[in-house]
Amino acid sequence: MRSKRLQLILWIVIILIGILLLLHNLQLFYLNEQLLWGSAIIVLGGIFIRIYKKRFPKRNILILGIIFLIIGLITTLDSVIIIPEDLIVTIFLWSGSAIFISIYIHRNESWWTIIPAGVLMILGIIVTLDAFHLLGGDILWFIFLLGMSLIFWFLFLIKDDKNKLDLAQYPALFFTIFSFYILSFSWKSLLADILLPISIITCGFYLMMKNI
Repeated sequence: MRSKRLQLILWIVIILIGILLLLHNLQLFYLNEQLLWGSAIIVLGGIFIRIYKKRFPKRNILILGIIFLIIGLITTLDSVIIIPEDLIVTIFLWSGSAIFISIYIHRNESWWTIIPAGVLMILGIIVTLDAFHLLGGDILWFIFLLGMSLIFWFLFLIKDDKNKLDLAQYPALFFTIFSFYILSFSWKSLLADILLPISIITCGFYLMMKNI
């Protein structure tokens, strides 16, 4: 009963959108086209999610539905209030990251999703920091590289019999050292000069103890 009621509501919404668009085109009613398209995309996302739940439980359909919902929501909000472009980019990046994270949560063997999830999350942070002029220049490269190292360290920590991720430690070590190398050039301070050799020493000790 509830399923049929939701279907009825969905079809009514689609019909109303069509009627409003017709009245707008006939110049009988003014309609914000961006708001209309945003609402239509949200409805489309809802349809894909419903198809996923009721008929085709394939993750690709769910992801497509979530993407449409995000795009529709951003479009709708942007038609009502002015959203800075950088914030829109950040929302897209973090939404994409959340999708990949949700895939990993439901299927732990899909460890590869951690990489795009982490990259999108880092890029969102960088866009935000740059947009609000909190940080800039090579410091942002340091944040990106350090974030990449954390991604691979995480992959190394979740290794098990199914996910053989021992090799993840090597890009993790590389990105760790390289990030502090960039920091030593972009941030002129004694602390930055100390962190680079400490990171090299720490990584060296780690590899030595691992092979003893």
